[in-house]
Amino acid sequence: MGGAITGCKADDGGGVCLTITPDTDYNEAKSPYFKMMGGSIEKNVAEYYRGGGVAVFNGTFLMTGGQIIDNEAYYGGGVYVYDDLGTVKY
Repeated sequence: MGGAITGCKADDGGGVCLTITPDTDYNEAKSPYFKMMGGSIEKNVAEYYRGGGVAVFNGTFLMTGGQIIDNEAYYGGGVYVYDDLGTVKY
């Protein structure tokens, strides 16, 4: 399995951002889930602060394969997890 998320820019989570939007009712919202089984997340930039490759503010990021390389952010160039609201599994 392949594919790439490359050369993206965002305030947070340059490549992938898992979050619930501020206008979502937290009691009814489903928790975001992202499973990476291969491919790459590379050369992405979080222009504000967090998670050049992946930012997990809510939900779960499961990585069973692939690479996260050469991403940029002030906090968490590869992967950033916010407090205890996000989960990373591998």
